[in-house]
Amino acid sequence: MDSKQIRVMPRGGLAALMLCVLALSACTTIPREVRDSPPESPSLMAVRENPTTYAGQEVRWGGTI
Repeated sequence: MDSKQIRVMPRGGLAALMLCVLALSACTTIPREVRDSPPESPSLMAVRENPTTYAGQEVRWGGTI
């Protein structure tokens, strides 16, 4: 093979590559609502014991679905 030979990307290949890069970059940002947890998040047991005390407050609980 000659060292001066240039390889050309197939037709539409650059557009497909750019579309993949754009699609993958959309998945890299985390929404602020998810990234920032509430300052004081009561436990599930505390809310179960007295739900009216925590009505309207934001909480973040984890677990397996």
